[in-house]
Amino acid sequence: PSKWKKVVAIGEVGLDYYRLPKDLRAQKIIVELQKHAFERQLSLAKKHHLPVVIHVRDQEVIIEPKPGNAY
Repeated sequence: PSKWKKVVAIGEVGLDYYRLPKDLRAQKIIVELQKHAFERQLSLAKKHHLPVVIHVRDQEVIIEPKPGNAY
C-alpha cells in the first residue's frame, strides 16, 4: 500500500518573514529558499491530490506582535 494513503494534508506551510535577519543579503537568500520550499510543498500536494494547510499572519503582527495573530 502507498504511504500517501495515510497522509491527509500537506501542512502547516507558508512563507514566514517574521524573524528575518537584519542583513539584507541574508534576507534575500532566506526568502528565496522559503519560496522554493513552498513551491515544492504545493507541487507535492497537487501531485498527490492533497489539501494544503497554510500558516498566515495578520500584517499587523509584523508591526506589533500579539499572541493569537497567526491563524
